[in-house]
Amino acid sequence: MSLFIFLAIAPWILKHELSSFLLRSFNAYLSIVISFIAGSLWWRENLKKDIHLEAIVISMLAFLGILIFEFNQGMAIIFQIILINFLLRFELKVIGEDENILSYIETRKLATYIITILCVIQLAYLFNPYVN
Repeated sequence: MSLFIFLAIAPWILKHELSSFLLRSFNAYLSIVISFIAGSLWWRENLKKDIHLEAIVISMLAFLGILIFEFNQGMAIIFQIILINFLLRFELKVIGEDENILSYIETRKLATYIITILCVIQLAYLFNPYVN
């Protein structure tokens, strides 16, 4: 989580020349995390094949976000915001309200909300008229 925070705040603090690299790094790291979380659903053998397919599609869409970033940075960040929140809802649907992993569910919700806020901070930097 600390790397996400650093990559989101750093463009505001460091030189403007580094901002493109930092934004790209944030987007790539977020894509990797989304793919990993979606892939972690594959280990459950008792799930329907449709659920496995949905998890694979989410992983592929996360990496599509990296390609979108090359053409439109703002659109890619918005796409990643939608995807991380969709993944949370999907994961809650799959996992359900299992008492054994209640702390994971709460931590996962908090992490998703923090990452969403960090993405909004990046969008604010991207569309800030006072940045060179």
